[in-house]
Amino acid sequence: MTLAQLLAIWRKVLPCSGIGFHLAKELAAAGVEVILGCRSKSRGQEALFAVLKAGGAGAQASLCLVDVSDPESVREAAQGLRRTYV
Repeated sequence: MTLAQLLAIWRKVLPCSGIGFHLAKELAAAGVEVILGCRSKSRGQEALFAVLKAGGAGAQASLCLVDVSDPESVREAAQGLRRTYV
């Protein structure tokens, strides 16, 4: 399965800062399962808490640690997402 196919599933992988973070909160509030891709575990956990809080009681969000500047980290994250969601 390609990454495009993976993202076509009713989940969205978004960054844990900036506009992607704000979009993650809005999507979670709309009932979309959100996966936050973050380099820092501590910042990612803070972002995850904020997304879950913004999404309300039924929010579904998870954290995927990934450094997009490191090809091996991206490869490992993609493999983890495939194992979990495919």
